[in-house]
Amino acid sequence: MVLQGDGESLASLQIKVTSKIAAVDLQSLPKHSQSRVDSWIDFARLLEAPLASWLQPGSAQAQQYSQAAAKARVTHDLKVLQHHLTMATFLVGDSMTIADSQLATTLAGPLMHLIGRKQQEQLPSVIRWFTTCTRHPALAPFVGGFTMCQDSIGWKAPVRSQHPSTPPKQQRPADLSTQQDQEMQPADEDGDVDSPTASANGPAVQPVSAEKAQKASKAEAKQAAGASDGDQAGASASEDPDKKAKKDAKAAEKAAKKAKAAAKEAERKAQKDAGPSEKKKKAKDEADAKKAQDAAELKELIDRARATPKGQKKDITSNMFKGYCPPAVEAAWYDWWEQSGFFKPELDSDKPPFVIVIPPPNVTGSLHLGHALTNAIQDTVVRWRRMSGYKVLWLPGTDHAGIATQTVVEKDLAKRKGLTRHDLGREAFLEQVFAWVKTYGGKIFGQMRRMGISVDWDRLAFTMDDNLVAAVQEAFVRLFQEGLIYRENRLVNWCCTLHTAVSDIEVDHLEVKGRTLVSVPGYTQQVEVGVLTSFAYPLEDGSGEIVVATTRPETMLGDTAVAVHPDDD
Repeated sequence: MVLQGDGESLASLQIKVTSKIAAVDLQSLPKHSQSRVDSWIDFARLLEAPLASWLQPGSAQAQQYSQAAAKARVTHDLKVLQHHLTMATFLVGDSMTIADSQLATTLAGPLMHLIGRKQQEQLPSVIRWFTTCTRHPALAPFVGGFTMCQDSIGWKAPVRSQHPSTPPKQQRPADLSTQQDQEMQPADEDGDVDSPTASANGPAVQPVSAEKAQKASKAEAKQAAGASDGDQAGASASEDPDKKAKKDAKAAEKAAKKAKAAAKEAERKAQKDAGPSEKKKKAKDEADAKKAQDAAELKELIDRARATPKGQKKDITSNMFKGYCPPAVEAAWYDWWEQSGFFKPELDSDKPPFVIVIPPPNVTGSLHLGHALTNAIQDTVVRWRRMSGYKVLWLPGTDHAGIATQTVVEKDLAKRKGLTRHDLGREAFLEQVFAWVKTYGGKIFGQMRRMGISVDWDRLAFTMDDNLVAAVQEAFVRLFQEGLIYRENRLVNWCCTLHTAVSDIEVDHLEVKGRTLVSVPGYTQQVEVGVLTSFAYPLEDGSGEIVVATTRPETMLGDTAVAVHPDDD
């Protein structure tokens, strides 16, 4: 590419500038910025090919579609450069690098001969950056002080001169038939190339689509990068020496990159075939050995803690485990607290008593998270009062839960033995109830001990204990004698299976919007509810019947009268 009238080419200029800039004391860049420098150098190299169709010696004979594609490519790349330089002084970092010199020398020719003032006005950041680069000591001797294109149009087609040191390149016959006597079309006011007109040599070259322009640009880039295999020996002999040297350097660089990538791929494949490296295998073995050692130490610590005799203080002279292990830490402590009487009230204290009765959980099952929360809160208050010197008593116990426990036991009997409480009788059924209480009550007490609550286990109570039953009966008789308990006819919840009244809290309420089948205790099949049932009442004189519709047919047999409004049909 010719930059000046003295025949200075782009390749020779870039070689001079690169050698010059290497000798200038420039600010060193961090390693991670080197890749960015390389990217901008590639950007400059890719820009050379489309510019060659406008500025290369002999480009006046280039076909119109090639120049159109090249212009579109250059315009796009200049927009990318303008966007990047809007917020930056140089391409990479705060100082000029080889990437700046490479791209500046590439754009020197276009800015001198090709890009007019109107196009320059759209690239203020590019012009500012280029002016800064030309003033640098490395570039000033070569491109400093030159004058940019002063034409008012946006894209000017310059008149190119033949390189003085290179004879005209011999054209192939195919090129002569299509390029002979073609001249560059003048640019319009906006810098766009006018559509070509028909010539004597054949039909005019029509405007092409963007896709075809891109394909043509790639073809021209290949043609500008180097001669094809079909070039004549004479063309190779007349090629610019600087351009040929640069092309050979690029080919060598490309071959080196391919060789490096192939070596990395071979190394990766070899490592994959060989399996994990010795270093990784050694690290894994060491980690497994350490894990096994920690597990052995933890097991020894737990076994030693559990070997502590019940009620005795645990030996804490050995080293603690590096992490918290509940079985090792919590073992034996609670038994020692209980054996030492720490949960009993201090009767010789001069402070008043502080007594809490634990809300007795039902023996129908196991404790849940709600029990744990309640016990934790109460235990906090109890321990604080005990440390403050009060006569603290926290009473533990469980509740028989009445009909709830009876229902659970009956279901268990029906499932295991196929029996009902009526088959067993009162005394035998109560024995089954107390066996259930003993099983699940012991489970609940074990859960309380695991939570560490500080209750006085010597005062453990159950609501069906003999002393508590006698106390309840005594209170009931006194209330009856005082007239506070009496018998009366009331609407109650009656269970046909249990043959007893049940409280509202023990009744499951179900809202239905229509016909629904529900399971009812004491019935093998589901019962239909939510439907209207017609019930006929026969008249006493036998003259007919009265039909009443209801959703509660089970109550109809208790009716004693039917009220009818005289105005009803």
